[in-house]
Parts: sequence; C-alpha cells; structure tokens
Amino acid sequence: MRKRHNTLNDTIFRNSKYMKVVNEQVGCKDFSKEYKKQYEFMLDTFSTLILINNAFFSDSNLSISDKVENALNVMEQYLYEDYNESEKAKYSVRTIQSIPEKHCTHLYREISNWYELFGTLTSNNLSNNYTLKNILNELEKEINRLSNLGFDDMVKENISYKKNKDSNYKLYLCAFDSLNVNSEELIEEYKKNFEETYGLFLSSAELEEICFIYTLIAKANNGIVKMLYDTTFKTYNITASSSPQEVYNTYLETLHINNNSFSKLEATYFVFTASLIYENVCKRFGVTFDEMISNFDFYFFIERIESIIKQNELSIHYDLINKLVKDLEQVYDKIIKSLENNNKKELVSAFQIITNVIDRNKKYFIRIS
Repeated sequence: MRKRHNTLNDTIFRNSKYMKVVNEQVGCKDFSKEYKKQYEFMLDTFSTLILINNAFFSDSNLSISDKVENALNVMEQYLYEDYNESEKAKYSVRTIQSIPEKHCTHLYREISNWYELFGTLTSNNLSNNYTLKNILNELEKEINRLSNLGFDDMVKENISYKKNKDSNYKLYLCAFDSLNVNSEELIEEYKKNFEETYGLFLSSAELEEICFIYTLIAKANNGIVKMLYDTTFKTYNITASSSPQEVYNTYLETLHINNNSFSKLEATYFVFTASLIYENVCKRFGVTFDEMISNFDFYFFIERIESIIKQNELSIHYDLINKLVKDLEQVYDKIIKSLENNNKKELVSAFQIITNVIDRNKKYFIRIS
C-alpha cells in the first residue's frame, strides 16, 4: 500500500539499524566519522528516496504534474551540485564505487534512471502514463522493502553464532567469514603470513578483497553442491516481504547451521543483499525469492563474480590471487552455460574446478556440513 515514509535526518540515520550493519561490515566504530564522504552519500541517497516517495504519496491536493515536478527537483538536487548553474555530477564515480553497501549504489542507479525517464514525460495524460506507473511501482517496492527491514530503526545489538554438521555432502564456510567466531584472528594471521612469505604488505582494502575471494570460493562450492546433490530442496514459503529474521534463519537452515542467537542486524544486512541479488540475477533465470533462499550461495556467487568481471572492481594484482579469480571466472562460465542450456555436465565440470581450488587452500575453509 502506497504511503508516506518518515523523513530521515543525520541523528536517526547515524544510529540506525542500517548504519549498525555498515559499521559491522566495514569493521569500524563510527562509519559516519571515519568515512564521512561515503556516509554523506548514503544519507543523501536514502533521504532522497524517501522525499521522492513522499512527493507522490503524502496527502496532498497537488496535481500529478506538480508532484512530478517536485520529484524532479528532489532528484536534481541529489544528482547535481547546482543544476541551475551547471550539470556537474554531485558525486564522483569513485565515491559511488567506494560505498561498502551495494544496495545503496543500486538505489543511486535507480534514481538516476528514474530521473532520465521523468524527463521524457509530458503533462498530457500523466494519470494513465505507463512509464510513470512503472516508476511509481518500483518506488513503492523499494520503500516497502526498506520499511519491512526497519532500516532506519535506532538499535544497539551484539552478534553471536553457532554451527553444526548434518549432511552427506560437503558444505564449507570461509574461515574469514564473520559467521566463524575466530575470523578476525585468522585474517590477521593470513596478513602476517602473506607478508612473511611474499614480502608484500597488504592494505586493508586488499586484505578485504582477498577474504572476499575466498568467501566466493566457499559460496560457489555450496551452491553447486546443492544443485548437483541435494535432492531434498524444501519449499519455505519465504517472500521478499517476510521478516528479516525469518529469511536469514531459513538461509542458515539450508546450510545446516544452527544459530540460536543471531542478530537482527545481521538478518537485516542479509535481506538487503538477498533483495539486490534477486533483482539482478534471479528474475533473469525465472527463480522465485523462495527458490533463491533455498540455494542462496549459488546466486550470491553469480551476482558477485559478474560484478567483478563486468566492473573490474578488484584492486589487487598478485599472481596468487589472480589465479583464484581466473578459476572463479571459469566456474562462472560453466554455471551460466549449465543454466542456459540445462547441461548438467557443465555444472559437474565447474564443481571439479572449485573442488581443486578448495583442496589447494584447505586451511582457509571450515566444513560446516
């Protein structure tokens, strides 16, 4: 149901559930102070989304044409430094790419696209305009998603996890994954060993990228294994409107992870990620939200490796890591061929590659099932 959303300010956003997730993700106490420019971009993005929504869905006697004009003004202030004087972009590509939460950059692209589409509208027959109706439907979907997550609720929480083993096939957790209670110690140990072995000092950004690549390896393995050998895919009746706790708990259940005290913050971040992957990947292959959660790691791998390939996001250039990335790209190619051609042999071949990668790097993975 289309409705007004409460406006956002710095105090609310800085102490919001969303920013608590970002702090955990980046590993800092106060992202708003340590990454001021990125924080301002995120605050501006969510504030703008809400203002666009309210331009249409607040109680008002304004005409549709006036509402469109107000929304355009909001978007111009968001996208440009001073639209009346110049059309210089307010935020650089570098700033946008540096944002740790990709759902925020997704919203930036959405707003930019809406702005272009709004520019094609005329005052004639706006009430029946197909383009406007589509934009408003997309806008409603984005606002409802954030509202369901309670992203601007003000919270303080701690995170803890447990895991178990319960299957006849191998599922892995990357040792650097936050679900592993010893992840921080292992990351520091990896950094130290890398420096001692190769004489190279890893920056924080490089270390984060390396940990992410090992996480992708585990995700690829889990997704492929479940596609090939899990004959007990369950229907969970999970939708994008289900509570974050229910969605996240279902995902953990699919990996046989027993977690009796997971955080609402972790659940919220998971659903942020899942919603974006659903839009970018699952709709393309006709996969429902419930089916995606049943094998989330599979679609997570596809979405993130596509981002690496298409946008060249990685800054690391070490031969050891480059080899892992090339292996993952081969796995991706075979997965896509298997999906497009319904060819199980390609999936088996992808599994052989990923198995060899894990065997070569066993100390960085924990078998969870």
